[in-house]
Amino acid sequence: MDFENVEVGYIRFAANSAPEYLLVPFGEQQPPRPDITWKQGMRIMLKLDPGCGGDIREISSNAQAFLKGFDELHDKYEAEKSKNRGWLPVVILRATQPITTGAGDKKSTNYQPTFEITGWVPRPPDLVHVPKQADDGTP
Repeated sequence: MDFENVEVGYIRFAANSAPEYLLVPFGEQQPPRPDITWKQGMRIMLKLDPGCGGDIREISSNAQAFLKGFDELHDKYEAEKSKNRGWLPVVILRATQPITTGAGDKKSTNYQPTFEITGWVPRPPDLVHVPKQADDGTP
């Protein structure tokens, strides 16, 4: 996972539409939230294991259960990165934990991921960070 280039800010997943992003590199001031349909979220690029295709993919989410699991993974990354300068973590999804909220008709269950860093590797040559354009055309 390319934690050196994780992006945070606001994401909107509207029905029957492509996702919309207003994101900045982690550590920079987040943009203002456009309206209540936009939720706080993140996006990160990663390289899949060869057994899963070996290609470059993107994960983005604004789901609270996912973000909690990702925050815990980011804390592990921050704690270990100084011992692994210039390398990226190899991450696996170890488990998921059901998180139930609400009651009655409003009850729902989401699944919080439990990620694990299993090693560190040099940056794969094909995992190149290319900043994406914001929906309003600004970088």
